[in-house]
Amino acid sequence: MSNIEKILVSGIGTMGSSIAFDLASRGKIVYVHNHRMTEERVKRIRRIAEKQLAKGFIDQENMTDIMQRIIPIDSLGSMKISPDLAVEASVEDLDIKMEVLKEIELFCDKDAIIATNTSSLSVRKLASVLQEPGRFVGMHFFNPPYRMVLTELIVLDETLPNIVENAKLFLEEIGKTFVVIKDRTGFIVNRLLFTMINEACLLLEEGTGTVHDIDTAMKLGAGHPMGPFELADFVGIDVSVKILESLEQTLGERYKPRPILYSMLKDGRLGRKTKNGFYKY
Repeated sequence: MSNIEKILVSGIGTMGSSIAFDLASRGKIVYVHNHRMTEERVKRIRRIAEKQLAKGFIDQENMTDIMQRIIPIDSLGSMKISPDLAVEASVEDLDIKMEVLKEIELFCDKDAIIATNTSSLSVRKLASVLQEPGRFVGMHFFNPPYRMVLTELIVLDETLPNIVENAKLFLEEIGKTFVVIKDRTGFIVNRLLFTMINEACLLLEEGTGTVHDIDTAMKLGAGHPMGPFELADFVGIDVSVKILESLEQTLGERYKPRPILYSMLKDGRLGRKTKNGFYKY
Protein backbone atom coordinates (compact mmCIF):
# COMPACT_ATOMS: atom_id res chain seq x y z
CA MET A 1 0.00 0.00 0.00
CA SER A 2 1.11 3.55 -0.67
CA ASN A 3 1.15 6.20 2.04
CA ILE A 4 -0.92 8.58 -0.11
CA GLU A 5 -4.25 9.49 1.46
CA LYS A 6 -4.54 13.27 1.13
CA ILE A 7 -4.28 14.70 -2.37
CA LEU A 8 -4.30 18.19 -3.83
CA VAL A 9 -5.68 18.66 -7.34
CA SER A 10 -4.76 22.12 -8.64
CA GLY A 11 -6.75 23.12 -11.70
CA ILE A 12 -10.27 21.74 -11.84
CA GLY A 13 -11.29 22.06 -15.43
CA THR A 14 -12.39 19.07 -17.49
CA MET A 15 -9.51 16.80 -16.46
CA GLY A 16 -8.94 18.13 -12.96
CA SER A 17 -12.58 17.72 -11.96
CA SER A 18 -12.65 14.17 -13.34
CA ILE A 19 -9.40 13.27 -11.55
CA ALA A 20 -10.76 14.67 -8.29
CA PHE A 21 -13.97 12.64 -8.64
CA ASP A 22 -12.03 9.48 -9.44
CA LEU A 23 -9.68 9.85 -6.48
CA ALA A 24 -12.49 10.68 -4.05
CA SER A 25 -14.44 7.66 -5.30
CA ARG A 26 -11.38 5.55 -4.34
CA GLY A 27 -11.61 6.77 -0.75
CA LYS A 28 -9.00 9.54 -0.91
CA ILE A 29 -9.38 12.98 0.67
CA VAL A 30 -9.08 15.44 -2.21
CA TYR A 31 -8.40 19.16 -1.82
CA VAL A 32 -9.35 21.01 -5.00
CA HIS A 33 -8.10 24.43 -5.98
CA ASN A 34 -8.60 26.64 -8.99
CA HIS A 35 -7.08 30.08 -9.38
CA ARG A 36 -10.56 31.48 -9.90
CA MET A 37 -14.10 30.35 -9.22
CA THR A 38 -13.14 27.30 -7.18
CA GLU A 39 -16.67 26.87 -5.83
CA GLU A 40 -18.15 27.14 -9.33
CA ARG A 41 -15.69 24.55 -10.63
CA VAL A 42 -16.67 22.15 -7.84
CA LYS A 43 -20.13 22.08 -9.43
CA ARG A 44 -18.47 20.24 -12.34
CA ILE A 45 -17.46 17.47 -9.97
CA ARG A 46 -21.01 17.25 -8.62
CA ARG A 47 -22.36 17.00 -12.18
CA ILE A 48 -19.99 14.08 -12.83
CA ALA A 49 -21.26 12.39 -9.67
CA GLU A 50 -24.88 13.00 -10.66
CA LYS A 51 -24.31 11.45 -14.08
CA GLN A 52 -22.65 8.40 -12.52
CA LEU A 53 -25.61 8.14 -10.14
CA ALA A 54 -28.11 8.38 -13.01
CA LYS A 55 -26.27 5.65 -14.91
CA GLY A 56 -26.26 3.35 -11.88
CA PHE A 57 -22.48 3.28 -11.41
CA ILE A 58 -22.84 4.67 -7.87
CA ASP A 59 -25.74 4.95 -5.44
CA GLN A 60 -26.87 7.95 -3.40
CA GLU A 61 -24.79 6.92 -0.38
CA ASN A 62 -21.68 6.61 -2.55
CA MET A 63 -22.32 10.03 -4.05
CA THR A 64 -22.69 11.65 -0.64
CA ASP A 65 -19.46 10.02 0.60
CA ILE A 66 -17.57 11.06 -2.53
CA MET A 67 -18.64 14.71 -2.33
CA GLN A 68 -17.80 14.84 1.39
CA ARG A 69 -14.24 13.77 0.59
CA ILE A 70 -13.81 16.67 -1.86
CA ILE A 71 -12.68 19.82 -0.05
CA PRO A 72 -12.56 23.08 -2.04
CA ILE A 73 -9.93 25.61 -0.94
CA ASP A 74 -9.69 29.26 -1.95
CA SER A 75 -5.90 29.33 -1.72
CA LEU A 76 -3.15 26.78 -1.29
CA GLY A 77 -2.17 28.50 1.93
CA SER A 78 -5.58 27.62 3.40
CA MET A 79 -4.77 23.89 3.40
CA LYS A 80 -4.39 22.83 7.01
CA ILE A 81 -2.06 19.95 6.11
CA SER A 82 0.52 19.16 3.46
CA PRO A 83 -0.83 16.76 0.82
CA ASP A 84 0.84 13.40 0.30
CA LEU A 85 0.46 13.95 -3.44
CA ALA A 86 -0.17 17.15 -5.41
CA VAL A 87 -1.48 16.80 -8.96
CA GLU A 88 -1.13 19.82 -11.25
CA ALA A 89 -3.98 19.70 -13.78
CA SER A 90 -4.08 23.25 -15.11
CA VAL A 91 -4.46 24.33 -18.74
CA GLU A 92 -1.97 22.80 -21.21
CA ASP A 93 0.33 25.83 -21.29
CA LEU A 94 3.98 25.56 -20.25
CA ASP A 95 4.25 28.96 -18.55
CA ILE A 96 1.00 28.55 -16.62
CA LYS A 97 1.93 25.05 -15.46
CA MET A 98 5.36 26.24 -14.32
CA GLU A 99 3.79 29.00 -12.20
CA VAL A 100 1.29 26.58 -10.67
CA LEU A 101 4.02 24.04 -9.86
CA LYS A 102 6.22 26.66 -8.19
CA GLU A 103 3.29 27.64 -6.01
CA ILE A 104 2.36 24.04 -5.20
CA GLU A 105 5.89 23.23 -4.04
CA LEU A 106 5.73 25.99 -1.42
CA PHE A 107 2.92 24.16 0.38
CA CYS A 108 4.18 20.57 0.14
CA ASP A 109 6.36 18.84 2.72
CA LYS A 110 9.70 17.44 1.55
CA ASP A 111 8.39 13.86 1.22
CA ALA A 112 5.30 14.75 -0.83
CA ILE A 113 5.08 13.69 -4.47
CA ILE A 114 4.41 16.45 -6.99
CA ALA A 115 2.91 15.31 -10.29
CA THR A 116 1.77 16.91 -13.52
CA ASN A 117 -1.08 15.61 -15.63
CA THR A 118 0.35 17.16 -18.80
CA SER A 119 -0.62 15.28 -21.93
CA SER A 120 2.17 16.57 -24.18
CA LEU A 121 4.53 19.06 -22.53
CA SER A 122 8.07 18.25 -21.42
CA VAL A 123 8.09 16.90 -17.88
CA ARG A 124 11.78 17.84 -17.67
CA LYS A 125 11.05 21.49 -18.51
CA LEU A 126 8.26 21.55 -15.93
CA ALA A 127 10.61 20.02 -13.33
CA SER A 128 13.16 22.80 -13.93
CA VAL A 129 11.15 25.28 -11.82
CA LEU A 130 11.12 23.04 -8.75
CA GLN A 131 13.62 23.23 -5.90
CA GLU A 132 13.44 19.45 -5.53
CA PRO A 133 12.84 17.89 -8.97
CA GLY A 134 13.66 14.43 -7.59
CA ARG A 135 10.12 14.14 -6.23
CA PHE A 136 8.45 15.11 -9.51
CA VAL A 137 6.74 12.75 -11.96
CA GLY A 138 4.28 12.90 -14.80
CA MET A 139 0.95 11.17 -14.12
CA HIS A 140 -0.96 11.33 -17.37
CA PHE A 141 -4.50 10.21 -16.63
CA PHE A 142 -6.90 9.64 -19.51
CA ASN A 143 -10.32 11.15 -19.99
CA PRO A 144 -12.48 10.28 -18.16
CA PRO A 145 -10.15 8.85 -15.48
CA TYR A 146 -13.02 7.24 -13.57
CA ARG A 147 -13.55 4.99 -16.60
CA MET A 148 -10.09 4.79 -18.20
CA VAL A 149 -7.70 2.45 -16.40
CA LEU A 150 -4.45 3.51 -18.08
CA THR A 151 -2.05 6.05 -16.59
CA GLU A 152 1.25 6.97 -18.21
CA LEU A 153 3.84 7.40 -15.44
CA ILE A 154 6.65 9.60 -16.73
CA VAL A 155 9.88 9.28 -14.79
CA LEU A 156 12.99 11.44 -15.15
CA ASP A 157 16.54 10.21 -14.59
CA GLU A 158 16.70 12.25 -11.38
CA THR A 159 13.37 11.08 -9.99
CA LEU A 160 14.13 9.42 -6.66
CA PRO A 161 13.56 5.63 -6.49
CA ASN A 162 11.28 5.88 -3.44
CA ILE A 163 9.12 8.45 -5.25
CA VAL A 164 8.76 6.14 -8.25
CA GLU A 165 7.91 3.17 -6.05
CA ASN A 166 5.32 5.09 -4.04
CA ALA A 167 3.75 6.46 -7.23
CA LYS A 168 3.47 2.92 -8.61
CA LEU A 169 1.88 1.64 -5.39
CA PHE A 170 -0.57 4.53 -5.43
CA LEU A 171 -1.64 3.90 -9.02
CA GLU A 172 -2.15 0.21 -8.31
CA GLU A 173 -4.14 1.11 -5.19
CA ILE A 174 -6.58 3.29 -7.16
CA GLY A 175 -7.08 0.60 -9.78
CA LYS A 176 -4.88 1.91 -12.58
CA THR A 177 -2.77 -0.02 -15.03
CA PHE A 178 0.34 2.07 -15.62
CA VAL A 179 3.19 2.13 -18.10
CA VAL A 180 6.49 3.70 -17.02
CA ILE A 181 7.94 5.76 -19.83
CA LYS A 182 10.66 8.30 -20.53
CA ASP A 183 9.96 11.98 -21.08
CA ARG A 184 9.21 12.27 -24.80
CA THR A 185 6.80 14.73 -26.41
CA GLY A 186 3.30 13.22 -26.51
CA PHE A 187 4.54 10.22 -24.52
CA ILE A 188 3.12 7.02 -26.09
CA VAL A 189 -0.63 7.36 -26.47
CA ASN A 190 -0.96 10.96 -27.63
CA ARG A 191 1.97 10.78 -30.00
CA LEU A 192 0.26 7.93 -31.82
CA LEU A 193 -3.36 9.08 -31.48
CA PHE A 194 -2.90 12.68 -32.58
CA THR A 195 -0.72 11.64 -35.48
CA MET A 196 -3.71 9.51 -36.54
CA ILE A 197 -6.14 12.42 -36.10
CA ASN A 198 -3.93 14.69 -38.20
CA GLU A 199 -3.59 12.04 -40.91
CA ALA A 200 -7.36 11.52 -40.89
CA CYS A 201 -7.75 15.27 -41.51
CA LEU A 202 -5.41 14.98 -44.51
CA LEU A 203 -7.52 12.11 -45.87
CA LEU A 204 -10.61 14.28 -45.47
CA GLU A 205 -8.97 17.25 -47.19
CA GLU A 206 -7.89 15.00 -50.07
CA GLY A 207 -11.46 13.73 -50.45
CA THR A 208 -10.44 10.13 -49.79
CA GLY A 209 -13.49 9.62 -47.60
CA THR A 210 -16.09 11.42 -45.54
CA VAL A 211 -15.86 11.97 -41.79
CA HIS A 212 -18.27 9.05 -41.29
CA ASP A 213 -16.40 6.82 -43.76
CA ILE A 214 -13.01 7.40 -42.13
CA ASP A 215 -14.36 6.87 -38.62
CA THR A 216 -16.21 3.71 -39.67
CA ALA A 217 -13.10 2.36 -41.38
CA MET A 218 -10.97 2.77 -38.26
CA LYS A 219 -13.61 1.35 -35.93
CA LEU A 220 -14.43 -1.72 -38.01
CA GLY A 221 -11.07 -2.18 -39.72
CA ALA A 222 -8.74 -1.46 -36.81
CA GLY A 223 -11.00 -2.26 -33.88
CA HIS A 224 -10.89 1.25 -32.44
CA PRO A 225 -13.79 2.10 -30.10
CA MET A 226 -13.92 5.63 -31.56
CA GLY A 227 -12.94 6.91 -34.96
CA PRO A 228 -10.32 9.70 -35.19
CA PHE A 229 -12.92 12.43 -35.73
CA GLU A 230 -15.10 11.20 -32.88
CA LEU A 231 -12.00 11.18 -30.72
CA ALA A 232 -10.99 14.72 -31.75
CA ASP A 233 -14.48 15.97 -30.88
CA PHE A 234 -14.36 14.17 -27.54
CA VAL A 235 -10.93 15.55 -26.59
CA GLY A 236 -11.69 19.00 -28.01
CA ILE A 237 -10.36 20.60 -31.18
CA ASP A 238 -8.55 23.25 -29.11
CA VAL A 239 -6.77 20.60 -27.05
CA SER A 240 -5.98 18.58 -30.19
CA VAL A 241 -4.35 21.61 -31.82
CA LYS A 242 -2.27 22.35 -28.70
CA ILE A 243 -1.00 18.77 -28.54
CA LEU A 244 -0.13 18.70 -32.24
CA GLU A 245 1.63 22.08 -31.97
CA SER A 246 3.69 20.69 -29.10
CA LEU A 247 4.60 17.66 -31.22
CA GLU A 248 5.45 19.92 -34.15
CA GLN A 249 7.69 22.15 -32.04
CA THR A 250 9.73 19.20 -30.81
CA LEU A 251 9.50 16.63 -33.59
CA GLY A 252 9.11 18.67 -36.75
CA GLU A 253 6.84 19.91 -39.53
CA ARG A 254 5.12 16.58 -40.17
CA TYR A 255 3.14 17.05 -36.94
CA LYS A 256 1.83 20.52 -37.91
CA PRO A 257 -1.94 20.63 -37.33
CA ARG A 258 -3.90 20.35 -40.58
CA PRO A 259 -5.66 23.52 -41.88
CA ILE A 260 -9.12 22.11 -41.15
CA LEU A 261 -8.28 21.99 -37.42
CA TYR A 262 -7.25 25.66 -37.41
CA SER A 263 -10.40 26.55 -39.34
CA MET A 264 -12.58 24.76 -36.78
CA LEU A 265 -10.67 26.44 -33.94
CA LYS A 266 -11.28 29.88 -35.48
CA ASP A 267 -15.00 29.14 -35.92
CA GLY A 268 -15.39 27.92 -32.34
CA ARG A 269 -16.29 24.39 -33.47
CA LEU A 270 -14.48 22.67 -30.62
CA GLY A 271 -16.32 19.34 -30.56
CA ARG A 272 -18.58 18.03 -27.85
CA LYS A 273 -17.93 20.96 -25.51
CA THR A 274 -19.55 23.36 -28.01
CA LYS A 275 -21.93 20.74 -29.43
CA ASN A 276 -20.38 21.29 -32.84
CA GLY A 277 -17.18 19.82 -34.27
CA PHE A 278 -16.74 17.18 -36.95
CA TYR A 279 -20.20 16.10 -35.78
CA LYS A 280 -23.13 18.00 -34.28
CA TYR A 281 -24.27 17.04 -30.78
